Amino acid sequence: MQIGGDIQIAQTASSAQTDQLAKTAASLAAKSKDAKSQAEVPHQFSKLMATMLVKEMRQALPEGFFGEGTGADIFNGWLDEHIGAALAERDGLRLEDMIAHSMQTKIDATAEPAPAKLERP
Repeated sequence: MQIGGDIQIAQTASSAQTDQLAKTAASLAAKSKDAKSQAEVPHQFSKLMATMLVKEMRQALPEGFFGEGTGADIFNGWLDEHIGAALAERDGLRLEDMIAHSMQTKIDATAEPAPAKLERP
């Protein structure tokens, strides 16, 4: 019954990684409202997207780099994070400028214009 236990542990590890990605995305959304953190958000989001991209690409491999089992899932997760971080650090996906531009556009669009005063003649 070791195989069933390994599958359950692997699913728990995968769920934990998904939860971590969701928490990171929520944290970035909260930071985007703070003007001081707006410069950091594009880099962090780029890192998150690169990690997710690497994870999906790696899952297309038949065996993976580390074989199968619980330990392999953990090492694969670490590999995904480190390669994603390296891609983001070098802006390998060229996402940061687009994200920053998109954020600025949305911030400008949500800023309420000053109400125009109607003058009476």
